[in-house]
Amino acid sequence: MDDNNRLELKVSDQSQLLSLHRTLSLVPAARVERVPGVPAAGELGTVDFLVAVGGSGALIAVVKMLPDFLQARRSDLSVEIVKKGQTVRVTATNIDDIMPVLTAMIDE
Repeated sequence: MDDNNRLELKVSDQSQLLSLHRTLSLVPAARVERVPGVPAAGELGTVDFLVAVGGSGALIAVVKMLPDFLQARRSDLSVEIVKKGQTVRVTATNIDDIMPVLTAMIDE
């Protein structure tokens, strides 16, 4: 699928990646996969991330899972969402303000 049907999701705390994967996998029309990170030159560690693939309706459903996920965790957890080079960072405290930006980004 092309970049219009793909979101990358990165959590600020890697220990929450599996939990986020399980949560987002509940969206039946989206395919959510864990992708191993690749270290840049001179870096030792990597950061895994999730890729969600589906139509715009499925990706919006994925994004709509984030408020409950974030609010059920500690307040400093964030999820970075990347679509076609655009990046948005979502937290429990800004999710209401960011949701319209995310849905517009997906509908582009």
